[in-house]
Amino acid sequence: MDNCDSSVADPKKQYKILKRLTKELVIENACLCDTVDLLGKRLYILEQERKFLLKRLLQKKQMKASLSKETEVETATTSSSKKTGLLNLKQKSGISAQQKSFRKV
Repeated sequence: MDNCDSSVADPKKQYKILKRLTKELVIENACLCDTVDLLGKRLYILEQERKFLLKRLLQKKQMKASLSKETEVETATTSSSKKTGLLNLKQKSGISAQQKSFRKV
């Protein structure tokens, strides 16, 4: 009879154990799902930030490139204007020196 009582008690104990394990697994699964969802949201935010920063970086590079081109053009024009300005100054100073020498005589 003891064998019969123990066999009846074992399925009940097994059921309770399995039920408890199932609850624990369901709770753990829910926790993992929440974690995956949270990490997915963080990943999405990071992707958006990366795209935004890449766009800004490209804009800055384009601005820098356009500014460097402008400065190259400005330096080229200023250097040529300085050369012509120096020539004009030399010519003017030469004329004024001639005028001064002419006035003295």
